[in-house]
Amino acid sequence: MAIVSIGQGTSQGFESAVLSVVNLRQIGVTQIYTRAESLTAGQVFSKIGATEVIYPEIESAQRLADKLIALQIWEKIDFAPGYSLGRIRAPASFDGKTVRSLRLREKYNVNLVLIRRGKHSKAEKDEQEIINVPMPETVIYQDDILMIAGADADLANLPAE
Repeated sequence: MAIVSIGQGTSQGFESAVLSVVNLRQIGVTQIYTRAESLTAGQVFSKIGATEVIYPEIESAQRLADKLIALQIWEKIDFAPGYSLGRIRAPASFDGKTVRSLRLREKYNVNLVLIRRGKHSKAEKDEQEIINVPMPETVIYQDDILMIAGADADLANLPAE
């Protein structure tokens, strides 16, 4: 396995990265991960044998755009086009309410997957810090961190406060 992460800001950098991928293939390296600054560069790397192309600038820009569109979502993990697992802080409107009473599926078309109790949560001290697959009677507190799955558009509609 090899990782090629040569800066490509110049033609020399791109050429060096291309030659590295070609040489790695020739010596029998079967898994080659490379970084590309553009989709065109990524297509070149794929054609010459890179196993996977990573686009850090494009991925960072997408994360920032997602964050600006839905400020309540701290982090997103995409698992299919248009569908994600999002991490949000429970808004004040959720404080002290049960999963059942929030009706997240009916109101927002999302599924609550996990709760991580916040540092300043009002939960009893003996309650678990992580609640995997919360039950309908589980109470959510304002400082809790929620992992919620659903369509990106539905996640963006969750309340921020």
